[in-house]
Amino acid sequence: MKTNKIVLTLVIGLFANIVTAQVGIGTTNPQQMLHISGTNPGLQTLRIDDCAVTAGGTNPGELATGASTTSKALYSDSNGDIKVRYIYGDNMQSVVLPSGTQNITNTSLIDITGATITFTPRHSVVYLSFSITGYNPLTSGIDPLTWFSVGVSRGATNIANFLSLTGVSDDVTGSAGAASITAANFPITVTPGVSVTIKLRGRNGGINNGDGFTIDKTNYTSYMTILD
Repeated sequence: MKTNKIVLTLVIGLFANIVTAQVGIGTTNPQQMLHISGTNPGLQTLRIDDCAVTAGGTNPGELATGASTTSKALYSDSNGDIKVRYIYGDNMQSVVLPSGTQNITNTSLIDITGATITFTPRHSVVYLSFSITGYNPLTSGIDPLTWFSVGVSRGATNIANFLSLTGVSDDVTGSAGAASITAANFPITVTPGVSVTIKLRGRNGGINNGDGFTIDKTNYTSYMTILD
């Protein structure tokens, strides 16, 4: 009978090992809690269509987080690899500052060359890490007694400031006071899906601040990274 035939077709290949609670699809000897086996290369072993019930069925093969989502939260790519989208690190941005030096004598913030990242975030909060390394140069063997500040801007708005230790040299014969500023996982609020520019800006201050702060990008590495 047609009805019985349909029911029989649906259950063929589905076996349960009651003792170990193992279920097999396409195998009579399941080795795991769920064991799916396919031997015909012309057939898909596992196919999931439109689990998110999206309008128009535009997202086949997804396991999504909500009924109206338009993004694939868990999916298989063209190579057959399972990927999870929108976890932190999937949209990481990073830049190493180009070689050379940049002497910053300004007492107000100016852009640090190469320390700019423009991207489209996936999260409402991204995390900035950076390291700016250099030295306070000396003039006529005078200790610089200066400090260096790194500002963080989101678009045209300054949202954070980081301060170096005072770059002081005990050797007044001409050596420079080394200094660096680092930050790890500083949170920045952004709007997902809207392009944003995050940059580092620098300024110098303190006694003898006219000597400036030299970002040494040739001998020491300076970088910024955004975890998204």
